[in-house]
Amino acid sequence: MQDKGVHDMSENERKNVIIDLEESEEASLNGSSELESVEVSGVLTVDNVSEKSRIWNVKVYLGDSRDDTDIDDEIIASGEIDAGAKWNTRYKISAEAPIVTLTEIYDTCGDIQTEEPHWAYVKGKENPVKITLTIKNETDGELENIILNKSVPPEIANVQVVSAKSGTAEYDEDTNLIVWKDFMIYPQEESSIVISATGMVDDVTPRSGGEVVVSYRAEGQQRSVLTPDLSALTEFLTGIETAETEPNHWQCTLECSNESDLIVRLDKAEVYLAPEEGGEKQLMIDELPSIELRPDEEWRSSFEVSSKSTPKCSQDLTYTPVAVVTQRVLGRITKAPQEIPVYSIEYTKEFDPPAVNSFDKTPVEVTIEVKNTGSADLNEITIEDHLPDDVMPPSADHISVWVRDEDYTGPYEFRVDPEDQDPEKTHRILFHIEDLKETVGELAPGESLKINYAIMAWRSRPEKEYPSPIACTANTYPAGVPCETGSPQDGHKIGVIYKKRAISTKKAINKGASPGEYIVVLVVSNKGEVTAENIEVSDWIPAGFEYMSTDPEDEEPALHPVSDGTNMVWNWTRMNPGDKKKISVLVKGDGEYERREPEISSI
Repeated sequence: MQDKGVHDMSENERKNVIIDLEESEEASLNGSSELESVEVSGVLTVDNVSEKSRIWNVKVYLGDSRDDTDIDDEIIASGEIDAGAKWNTRYKISAEAPIVTLTEIYDTCGDIQTEEPHWAYVKGKENPVKITLTIKNETDGELENIILNKSVPPEIANVQVVSAKSGTAEYDEDTNLIVWKDFMIYPQEESSIVISATGMVDDVTPRSGGEVVVSYRAEGQQRSVLTPDLSALTEFLTGIETAETEPNHWQCTLECSNESDLIVRLDKAEVYLAPEEGGEKQLMIDELPSIELRPDEEWRSSFEVSSKSTPKCSQDLTYTPVAVVTQRVLGRITKAPQEIPVYSIEYTKEFDPPAVNSFDKTPVEVTIEVKNTGSADLNEITIEDHLPDDVMPPSADHISVWVRDEDYTGPYEFRVDPEDQDPEKTHRILFHIEDLKETVGELAPGESLKINYAIMAWRSRPEKEYPSPIACTANTYPAGVPCETGSPQDGHKIGVIYKKRAISTKKAINKGASPGEYIVVLVVSNKGEVTAENIEVSDWIPAGFEYMSTDPEDEEPALHPVSDGTNMVWNWTRMNPGDKKKISVLVKGDGEYERREPEISSI
């Protein structure tokens, strides 16, 4: 027979020994949000919440649950803990990653949508920066007390919190911090904020994207798999009452009373009776009550026995203050600043020769070199060159390309606009090369690309200027705001060296060997400093005379009848400086041979 003295006690009045597991994780990420290290440690605390009762013979049972920790013993003896006191021990935990995933996307050109973010500033231009910070809860419990601090680098301005999925996010100009707080994240969910800003840099020194630090609390969760239990002793009164109910008939009662202000659980109650006539003790009470006794609460169990003398009984009890386990994870993740390089280019443009002779046709080689003077790799380059009139543009077959001073045979675009070789027009030359990362590798800082093509200076005039401006752009992968360089509109003039033009003709009319015959002698000379082209000389034979022959024979003229006679016309493609042609023409007729001066033209 058993009974239990009961009085009501609210949950708030219940006093249980607390086994507290507070586990902390510290994680470090690199600038690309990749995990570099994680360290997890814990503190196991036994908290005697009693106001008056000490506990002793305290043991914490861990069993096989300590496998991922550095705790060696299955049972940890904690000794004696006074009322209101605590005992603790520290341990380390093996973990591959924190319970939170932090990701920062620092896009230096957020206005242009690409699969991958832009990662470099362009020098001397406004960079539309977009920063996206995402926190993901990787657990099956809630995350709370989350605070994220993002350092804002000094080269960005106009900082705005565009959106926050939850909580509040504000930019503090005094501390240059973006603070995101007052929110929680449910299991396996994530939250994010988006920040916009304007970045401006005036040199090519790589910049810092700013550190990110996030702290959080996960109540009711733990990183280890520890499942601690506790046994201890406290103020607990036990005894056996023997009362004779009638002659030689006894009632024996085991009485237990919780004298502490803690909840005590009675797990085992055994009472043994020593037989009056001697022999082995008899087990009279064998119970596993597993009953929780509040302060001052009692538990009894009885049995009856016949005996001429007072029964001799002994007891074996197991009891312990009730313990509850509390756990939490405190976390902190520090993300290193992302390094933001800067892209920039410079160019050179050379003519060879740098100046041409006036009124001549001179081949000129154009060499343009674009150099990566920034701190970021370049994936594409565009050169837009402009040729003035009086210049014959190149053909696509006559261009050479070098990357890092080595011949480049990969794909590129080369276009002449308009698509002709008319020297009387201006022309735009476009050279574009992209996807270097897929062919010969991106252009690293200090490396260059060079192109060369030939043009023809076409009868350049000394009184005229021939500017040949250029514009160059470059970009990274993925492409963002291009970096630019170039010349003024009147830049890169093709020099013109003035050379005199002097084509002279002399004429003599001599008597021939027979009556009516005349020999007309013409001497054409290029006494100038430039080559004469498309030379045309014409001379007149009066009416009454006719052309007979020419010496030399291969200089026979074209004859064109006119109203008052015949015109003789000679055409020569080219006469270099110092060239001379002497022609003798035999004519025959009647009358006086009238003299007219020959006419000459050339380009």
